[in-house]
Amino acid sequence: MKVRNYPLLAACLFACTALAQNAAVKIAGEGEIKNEWDVKSGHKLTAPGYPEEAKGMTDNVCVALGYRIQPDGTTSDFAVIHNWTSNIKAANQNVEYLDPYARAASDAVSQWRFSPKPGIAQAQAVDTVATIAFKGSRRGESLGAIREHCKVADLSAALKERRDVMEGEQMVNHTRLDRMYQEQARAERRAAAEKRALGSGAYHPNASSKGY
Repeated sequence: MKVRNYPLLAACLFACTALAQNAAVKIAGEGEIKNEWDVKSGHKLTAPGYPEEAKGMTDNVCVALGYRIQPDGTTSDFAVIHNWTSNIKAANQNVEYLDPYARAASDAVSQWRFSPKPGIAQAQAVDTVATIAFKGSRRGESLGAIREHCKVADLSAALKERRDVMEGEQMVNHTRLDRMYQEQARAERRAAAEKRALGSGAYHPNASSKGY
């Protein structure tokens, strides 16, 4: 069972709607970037350790983290595409439960550096995904087995789904903001009408205010 947990993205993780929106940006699955990119000399694709905030937990967790390799080999535009935990109950009870794992994954991938393959004169940005596994003290599954819970078979479809979710959330947020502004405007008009009524001596606290 996959757990969708996205508050971290809105709070501190990047412009994830940028992923795959630009038609000029290629999309490559996790094992496909090796066709055009090498790990930059002197760098390693280090994996994060178990998050400090979650130390002592027994839960196994994986995060499929979408990211963009820029033409200069740096990484950006991180976005959680899928995630999973062996502790579904905790994740459902706390929307921030998986945030430490997403932060750890993005912190690690942000340090990754690539260089284009020899013979590629003009490197192009590419959107791809890294599947990060966190093994707690729970026995049973290996890191490879944990990663399988977050495997992205069709990255293009996953990025589109994620983008659609973000666009839907943005529309909901816009609607809430519009409603809040309308309520605030009504309150301001009401206060102004009551102030005018007080100034004229015609105001009575039990009377209906006019002008709003």
